[in-house]
Amino acid sequence: MVLATISKQSIEDAPHRYEFSIDEYLQLYEKGILPPELRTELIDGEVIRMTPPGPEHSSFVLIVSEFLRRRLPADWYAATEIVIKLGKHLPVPDVTIFRGSPLDHLDNYLTPSDIGLLVEVAKSSLNYDLEYKAKLYAENNIAQYLVVDLENREMTFFHAPEKNGYQKTTRLRINDQVPLLLGEIVLSFSLAEIIKR
Repeated sequence: MVLATISKQSIEDAPHRYEFSIDEYLQLYEKGILPPELRTELIDGEVIRMTPPGPEHSSFVLIVSEFLRRRLPADWYAATEIVIKLGKHLPVPDVTIFRGSPLDHLDNYLTPSDIGLLVEVAKSSLNYDLEYKAKLYAENNIAQYLVVDLENREMTFFHAPEKNGYQKTTRLRINDQVPLLLGEIVLSFSLAEIIKR
């Protein structure tokens, strides 16, 4: 048996992953290195290319956003596919419910203290959204997170975030109610209500 000797130099010379800072990531767009039409997120310093949305996904994002927008209290707003800042991450959730108006955020990204709910609409990305995104959002103190499962017509509701993940996770069938808390107001709704024509 031959044992290879690993020196400090050989470790330093080995390929390694480069982590982009938020400023470096934004400069990739500003300098035209990443084209403006390319949809990406910055997660853990890595530029993640987002899958182009199909018609079902795009439609559901708009349906969910519009459904929630019509029911929100006056001081809350619903937006689709906007960048939010979570520490060193810049994810782009499908739907973001936040306090205030877009005019309040002309000079800064939304942060966890602004956000009441994040929604991801998932099909091929379901496991990623249920596991990795849930961990990321909990670690960054996103109070409530909802995943809409297009394939099975179900939702998963996460709340009570802690550093090791959400303490409460509820899988909801099509007629089960989501108990969404925004400030002092509870909004209850089901997936059946969202997709009712």
